[in-house]
Amino acid sequence: MTFESLLGITPYPGFSAVLLAVVAMAVLYLARGSAHHVLLTVCQALHDILNLAVQAITATEKKLVQRNHEVLLAAGREAKERVVEREFVRIGDSVHRDLSGYPGLQRALSDAITHIEEDHQKRRRCHPSRRRGSRPSRSSRSSIARSCPSVRCSATFTPRSSKRSRQRSRNIATRARSGIRCCNE
Repeated sequence: MTFESLLGITPYPGFSAVLLAVVAMAVLYLARGSAHHVLLTVCQALHDILNLAVQAITATEKKLVQRNHEVLLAAGREAKERVVEREFVRIGDSVHRDLSGYPGLQRALSDAITHIEEDHQKRRRCHPSRRRGSRPSRSSRSSIARSCPSVRCSATFTPRSSKRSRQRSRNIATRARSGIRCCNE
């Protein structure tokens, strides 16, 4: 139906328009309760749809915050693992560098210990055993110095308090430092 056909209900179009307006008002007045109910139902449906959208967005936001937190923790953990791994590599290199000379050091210490033990055994064979606190006499010291080639001059064994003996001790110490022995070897 077109608008022209609606105005053609009566021979006067103005009267037809007024008549149509009165009929429409009467229909709308009678359908007022149903119209209100329809409007309320449509608005409630729109409200429910928007509530579902809000809940979905809130849940997505919570998941996103949780995921972001997990990603940040994982990134921090990986960064710390890299730092710790670099530190272990640095410590391993340091230990390797420090211990690389250990076999040579051990060999040198072994040789030094062997040399000291051999020297001790030589000196032990040359010296008579003494009790603690007792000192050999001057004649026995000189006989030890003559009999044992590894013992230095017997003057090194005699502490004297005179000026001459202190000078002699200094001379002997100087010769000992320079490697000169005062007895025949």
